[in-house]
Amino acid sequence: MEHSELQIQQETGHASTPMLQDASFWVALAIVIFIALTFKTVRRMFIAKTDDYAAQVKKQLHEAKSLRAEAEALLQQYSKQLAEGKKQADEIVANAKRDAETMAQQGLQELRELLSRREQQAEARISRMENELLQDMRSKATDMAVDATQRLLQEILDAQRHAVLISQAIKEMPKQVH
Repeated sequence: MEHSELQIQQETGHASTPMLQDASFWVALAIVIFIALTFKTVRRMFIAKTDDYAAQVKKQLHEAKSLRAEAEALLQQYSKQLAEGKKQADEIVANAKRDAETMAQQGLQELRELLSRREQQAEARISRMENELLQDMRSKATDMAVDATQRLLQEILDAQRHAVLISQAIKEMPKQVH
């Protein structure tokens, strides 16, 4: 074998050197070790960064979930308050309608009572005025009858007879007054 190796060395022009003594081998080995160590270090840094990022994302997800839970709780609370507010508003409207109807009925009743009182007052006034008118008419009729009687008596009776009647009327007057 030595012979064939020599022959190969002569043909190629290179002398055979052991691999461990070759500088390119050591450079290549150093580059591979450097790359391996760098890869391992970069990988650890990358894993640490991704773990940190994953932790941040996990933390943010947890915060988002808690914020969502709070938002849902607030939504439920506001929905409940809205429903209660609507219920109260409906009750207020219903009460206002009832109050308005009651007030309208009371106002109508008061108006009827007022009209009834006014009607009674008007009837009483009319009755009083009729009575006053009848009294005035009787008084005037009596005055007219007395005047007519006086004229008639003055024409019919003479002065002497007239004096007798007057004295007789004066005598009878105290009896009629008492």
